[in-house]
This record gives sequence, structure tokens and C-alpha cells, in this order.
Amino acid sequence: MLYSRFKHISNYPKLQTGERVKQYETSLTQTIFAWSHAVSGSLARLFDWTKDADGNYVFSISPAPEVGKFKAVFPDGTSITVSGEGNGSRAIVTVKPYVKAYTWDGDLRKLNVTLKPDEDLEFDVAMGGYFGLAERGAFNRKADLYGEKVEVQKKVLVGSDEFGNPVYDYVTFSVENAIIKALKGTEDVVKAGLLAVGDALGHFKADSDIDKNYRVKTANTIYEAISVEKIRNQGLTIYIEAGLRRVV
Repeated sequence: MLYSRFKHISNYPKLQTGERVKQYETSLTQTIFAWSHAVSGSLARLFDWTKDADGNYVFSISPAPEVGKFKAVFPDGTSITVSGEGNGSRAIVTVKPYVKAYTWDGDLRKLNVTLKPDEDLEFDVAMGGYFGLAERGAFNRKADLYGEKVEVQKKVLVGSDEFGNPVYDYVTFSVENAIIKALKGTEDVVKAGLLAVGDALGHFKADSDIDKNYRVKTANTIYEAISVEKIRNQGLTIYIEAGLRRVV
């Protein structure tokens, strides 16, 4: 049972500018939730977390998110981020930075998690019908079998020069399997002038870290993502298609 008391904080220092924080209190525990103002739809709820004999956090996410994203921060800074999409009776759950033990209760749509202190995890919960999830799974297998290993790189501030100007560099954000198809000149994106021969289209898994203005490094070429589109079926992202411009 939750108390009705809460507080609203703007620009919470741990969060990105523009996000909102609501702090809920229960009779025994306290959890901080944050979500982007752009998120709509059903948001997951995290209630009554406890610690087991080993000091691990034990809690359930209920109901599992259908649409949206939220972040829960525990008192010692340990956090969990959950992104949810789609709607249906079936679910695919993936965890970053590595697979952790959890249980999924399909009837109640609960995700039961044990989290060690100082570990920050990201959960992606994709809910959909049989055919949507089957199509997503088929693409993932195709990417693993026929794709190539690529580095997804993000532009970050690394320092400043002798005049005080900021210096940026691209650092590897993740290593993924993706299908990179070089353009030959007959594709619609080339005819429209968006990309040129030597550029490429990249197909990434639905939970990829790829985003616009990120770079993709293959064995021989570096590309910059100039467009990112989620290809969906039954409200579920099957894969991500990125327009990749070759960096000379």
C-alpha cells in the first residue's frame, strides 16, 4: 500500500535535464521513479522492495511495462532502468549489461528480479502476439548467423585544447551483430539523394544502442547514422533500420 504523499522535483541532479521525479513512500521502503516527459502509456511500477539475507535487492516490476521507460534509483545509488514496448500476452525480456537471473510471471505480467548492490541494470521488455515476437526472433537469428560484428560509437567530450575549446571523440558504446548492406545506386534512398553509392543501410536488433548521429565501425569502414527508423509489426519493434553515411 502506498501513501498518497509524494514530492515533485525538477531537474533532479542524477537525471537528464527536463526529466521529472516523483518520490513515493511505503510504510517500509522508499523508491525514486523518474521518466521522460515524452513518455506516454502504461508505466511499470516497482513496489515494496526488500533486501535478502545477502544484502541483495529483491523486488517485482508489476505490471510489466507495455509502453514507456522508467528508472528506479535505490538509496545507495544502485539503479534499474526498464524500457517497455508492445502489447500482448507474450514477452521477450533482455537484460543489459549482461544476462541476470529473473523470473517472468506471464499470468500476472510480473518481472521478479534480484539485484546486487552497486549493479545498474537495464531491462527491455517486449510484449506482443505470437507472430510479432516470432518475426523479431527470426531477425535476431538472421543477424547472428549472417550479420557482422560492429562497434556502435558515441560522441563524447574528452577534454579541451590549449585555447579552452572542447575536444570530442567517438568511443565504443556497444559491440553488436548487425546486417550492413552497401548501396549500389539503385536503391530508393540513393535516388532520393539521402545516401550515395558507398554508403549503406544497416539493420540492427530491436534492442540495439544505435541512434542518430552515432557511428558504426565495421572491419573496413566507419559510418555515421543519419537516420534511424524502427520497423514494427503488431506494435512491436522487429528491427531497426539505419541510414549509414560513410565517414571519409
